[in-house]
Amino acid sequence: MECRVAKQMTPSPLMMILLSSLAVACGASDGPTDSGYPEDTRSADGQVSTDDSSPRVDGAVPTVLGIANISPYQVVRGIVTIEITTGPIAPDAVTLIVKGQEVARAESAPFSLRWDTTQHEDALIWLRLETADEQSESLTVMVLNEGQRISFDSAPTQTGGVGETVEGSFLVLEDGSFEPLGSEAQWELPPGFRAIVMLLFWNNEAFEMQFEVGRGTDHASGSFAVGGRSNYSPTNIWYSLTHERTDLAPGVCYVYVSPQETDDPALQGQNTGFRLEGFLLR
Repeated sequence: MECRVAKQMTPSPLMMILLSSLAVACGASDGPTDSGYPEDTRSADGQVSTDDSSPRVDGAVPTVLGIANISPYQVVRGIVTIEITTGPIAPDAVTLIVKGQEVARAESAPFSLRWDTTQHEDALIWLRLETADEQSESLTVMVLNEGQRISFDSAPTQTGGVGETVEGSFLVLEDGSFEPLGSEAQWELPPGFRAIVMLLFWNNEAFEMQFEVGRGTDHASGSFAVGGRSNYSPTNIWYSLTHERTDLAPGVCYVYVSPQETDDPALQGQNTGFRLEGFLLR
């Protein structure tokens, strides 16, 4: 909309007020927009450019924080060096937050931090990075200093690989059932541990997966202790071995993995691979 104001040599006070109101209504401005950037740095869809040539206004160009050398749910132990990625304009400092608490800080680029994982109990632990202006996405890792991985053995219904992981795949049949119906492995629970953690990953997010842990050689003849089910990968089970009502005891145990049956015709003929890992925590 084009706004025109008639000229007047000696405007009255009332006219001055009207002129000011018109200027605001017309959106007249020679300065930065409310984004902190001049209008000409915006693209056609209104997004702010983050090109290095974009002018900085009050430090408004964001960094892109990330941890370069640790993957989600990776096992970590001892002293860990964390390598940090940032955007083209580095922050003044980066802080490592573990379980909500600051544990390390780096004040010069290239940024890296040393994290002493022995200061924490063995567990699934989340961490993130923070600067004065932003924070990274949270990252979950498996701290394992005193504990150990579970070593799985073949069970009667086992159809995938075994070892430190149980791996396999499932195919959806026309009637909504699966081939195979489930995958199973045995493992030995030694004495002296306070908890177990099981992590189940799968690569087709259209599937709902479930798994259970119990005493005995298999789920058909064994004694169920704990289970989990989810639409989202990964899902996990954390189970205390020190509770007075625990259903697990040292000896042979099983883990059983299966998809949830479905009546969705769109899933017929689809398959998903899966991987299960287990940990004993002291």
